[in-house]
Amino acid sequence: EIENKMSTNNNTKGKISKQRNMSFLESFIESMNWIQIVASPFLFCSLLAVFFYIYKPNNTGLIISIIIASAGLIIGVIWATRVKKKTGTTNYISKISSSPDFDKIDKE
Repeated sequence: EIENKMSTNNNTKGKISKQRNMSFLESFIESMNWIQIVASPFLFCSLLAVFFYIYKPNNTGLIISIIIASAGLIIGVIWATRVKKKTGTTNYISKISSSPDFDKIDKE
């Protein structure tokens, strides 16, 4: 009876550690996808900021370029956070990355 209880406790500990590892892995993947969503508007606005600074290379152009890039970062953070709360970033990225055209070809 004592051996049975001990084996049950050992199995429970193994399951908990697997759940923690899976939870850590899932949260890591969610975080990476969150960063991908943030990067999209940030990189777009940063590119616009570089072009603006090339067009107007003075202190005013620099300040406006920093504002444009910061706005892209803020928009990206807001967007990624909304996606995370609504559907989850992994689900969102997988829907965007999927190619339903190839699925139609496979069915034919």
